[in-house]
Amino acid sequence: MAADSGATKVLMRNFPNSWVTPEARAGLASKIGMILSRFGKLLGEPEVLSGADGLALSASAFFERRAAADAAVRVLLGADMRTEAEKLAVGHKPPLDSERFVAEIVEASNS
Repeated sequence: MAADSGATKVLMRNFPNSWVTPEARAGLASKIGMILSRFGKLLGEPEVLSGADGLALSASAFFERRAAADAAVRVLLGADMRTEAEKLAVGHKPPLDSERFVAEIVEASNS
C-alpha cells in the first residue's frame, strides 16, 4: 500500500515459529493487523514479505498517525511472542535475540 501523507510505516520481523508454518502463513497478515490495530488505525492490511531465501518473513503496515506507530513499536519491540509450548520446549529459557519480536519505524526517504 502506498503511504498517504502523514502515514507512518512500521516494519516487523522475528515472528514466532507457530505464526510462520505453512498452515499459518495465510492468516499472518490478519493476525498482525489485529495486533497492530490495538494501537491505532491502520491504512489497509499489513503486507507480508518473504525473504530472498523464501523463508525469512517480514511485514510492513502503515499507521494513520505517528503516535500510534510509536506506541506499537515501544510495546512490541523485543517482546517474547513464543507460545507456551515453544517456551516449554526450551525449558523456559529466555528468548534468543532471533526469537524476540522486532518492530521499527521506517522513515520516509527524502528522494
